Amino acid sequence: MCGSMPPHAVCPHTRRAAHSAAPACAVQALESLAVQSTPAQDAAALTEACKAGIARCLLQRGDLRQGRTIALQLKSQQLYKECAHILDA
Repeated sequence: MCGSMPPHAVCPHTRRAAHSAAPACAVQALESLAVQSTPAQDAAALTEACKAGIARCLLQRGDLRQGRTIALQLKSQQLYKECAHILDA
């Protein structure tokens, strides 16, 4: 389902998938969204948001090493708190 979704629908879909039993689908959708071309001023924010989503999804599906690596690269206190909450659950 992820591959067939238009880019503007991917973020809401991945947010739902990230909190459901389908985090692998969310990771795939976020990775594809992160590499799509966007206007220069939005590209950095979009890439950061996608990588944060990938980190959360990886942690939820149990890939702690890769999820931690991506989260630490982003240097976001808010993301650290969200990841801690995921690991606490």
